[in-house]
Amino acid sequence: MADENKENLTDGPSKKALKKAQKAAEKAAKKAEYKAQNATADGGNNEGPEEDCAEGCYGDLPLNKSQQKLEVKHIDIRDLGKNLANKTVLIRARLHTSRGKGKQAFFVLRHREHTVQCVIAVGEKVSKQMIKFVCNINKESIIDVEGKVVSADQKVESCSVQDVEIHVSKVFVVSSSSPRLPLQIEDAMRPDAEESEGLQIKVNQDTRLDNRVLDLRTPTNQAIFRLEGGVCHLFREALRAKGFTEVMCPKLISAASEGGANVFEYREGVAMLKEAGIEMEETEDLSTPNEKFLGRLVKAKYDTDFYILDKYPLAVRPFYTMPDPSDPKWSNSYDMFMRGEEILSGAQRIHDADFLVERAKAHEIPIHTIQSYIDSFKYGCPPHAGGGIGLERVTMLYLGLDNIRKTSMFPRDPKRITP
Repeated sequence: MADENKENLTDGPSKKALKKAQKAAEKAAKKAEYKAQNATADGGNNEGPEEDCAEGCYGDLPLNKSQQKLEVKHIDIRDLGKNLANKTVLIRARLHTSRGKGKQAFFVLRHREHTVQCVIAVGEKVSKQMIKFVCNINKESIIDVEGKVVSADQKVESCSVQDVEIHVSKVFVVSSSSPRLPLQIEDAMRPDAEESEGLQIKVNQDTRLDNRVLDLRTPTNQAIFRLEGGVCHLFREALRAKGFTEVMCPKLISAASEGGANVFEYREGVAMLKEAGIEMEETEDLSTPNEKFLGRLVKAKYDTDFYILDKYPLAVRPFYTMPDPSDPKWSNSYDMFMRGEEILSGAQRIHDADFLVERAKAHEIPIHTIQSYIDSFKYGCPPHAGGGIGLERVTMLYLGLDNIRKTSMFPRDPKRITP
């Protein structure tokens, strides 16, 4: 019996054990084959990651603390053209849009209202890692891009620079934007007509104003404030040519001085409204609808969008307004209008201290609250007149915009004091 058992022990492993060993061998072979394939894909180098041929040509720049002055010259996007073809340029701008496609990527740079298309592709000096880095840059980030100016094969319709594109060799992030934006610039750029027809996402006015820093980056807003700056320049130029000196006056005083009226009428304007069927008193204030209606009447009668109404009722003007010498019910004051809305209010001001006190009392203004103002006229003051222009109103009405908030960089109203 013992001999029989010994014989069974020396016959070798059982069939079950053989099958188990065979499966283990097959598994080990597959694992070895998988490792061999990976080694081939990695160029036979298992000691580390794939070598990056673009190392040093992309990445995040350190925070600029003005610790050194770099002798570099950035070119404006607006200056790009075929005259720079085949030249290497350095551009600092915002990343507007980007998309990866295989071993290449396309992205658009934007500076103010100008845009240019950039192309980057894997090559001797551009790696797959660099392409991946570019595709992962957050939109609206400030980046430095170096590349060659190349004539575009076909017109780049989506950009303001349409005859050339940039073939990129270096990309560095100067200031990274948040990955999640409260509004998309592409959405904010769309015309109102597309939004009203329901063709695209609508960005409402409150969202725009709550995120004004982003909204101001759209080409439309850029154009509005360039034009507004031009209007301001023309005013300064005209006044300086006449010998005026620009001064900065205080905006806050210790008491109200305007008498509470914002909209004023003028007797002949009222007469025109009466002739058109509007019932109102000669010295009654113009309502906003009547003011706009008067603008349409003036346009129809005189074919002009700009007009001046003179000799307003004294009661609706500030206390310092000079009365009309021929009839004290009226005043030496005027308003300028554009397309039916006031853009400037002006007048001759009282330059006699005693008369100022008399008029202030008529408006029930406590004299002690404006004493320093009164005193400034006790030492001799020449007759003077002028007006205050509403720069934002001029821009709004000139462009035919529907909301004055669009011409104010950071608008304020009873419900908005931020941002």
